[in-house]
Order: sequence, then structure tokens, then C-alpha cells
Amino acid sequence: MIESMHDRVARRARGGRRPGAGRPQSYREPLVRKTVTLPVSYVEQLTTFGVGNLSEGIRLLVENAYTSTGKLWFDGRPEP
Repeated sequence: MIESMHDRVARRARGGRRPGAGRPQSYREPLVRKTVTLPVSYVEQLTTFGVGNLSEGIRLLVENAYTSTGKLWFDGRPEP
């Protein structure tokens, strides 16, 4: 009986890591988890801006932020 249970477990090819499995990455560079403190009204606005995702709302805000001179604050390209 123990041998038959072992055979069943050995034949299973489900689960575990597989190449190409999982959700595709949204960003080319790694994301870093940080804790921030925001007023409730900011959280509501940023969550709406990120279509229900607070982190995406913050990323979109950063990507669309301009300096006082009208230059993009962050253009996503590394400096040479």
C-alpha cells in the first residue's frame, strides 16, 4: 500500500515552479516594497487614479509629474 501511494505522488506533475508560469511582470526593473503615510483623501484619489490600485496610482503620479520649469520630473530613462 505504501508503494502505491508513493507512485501516485511521484507521477504528479502539478504545482511548483515552471518556466513562463505566473503573472507577467509589469515593469522592467524590480519593484521595492515601502511603507508610506498618506492622508485618507490622498489614498482615495490615488486609488482612483490607479483604477483601484493605490501603488499603480502613485507610480502614475510620479510618471506624470512635472517640475516647476515644465520638465518631466521622471522620464523613466536612466541618465548616461
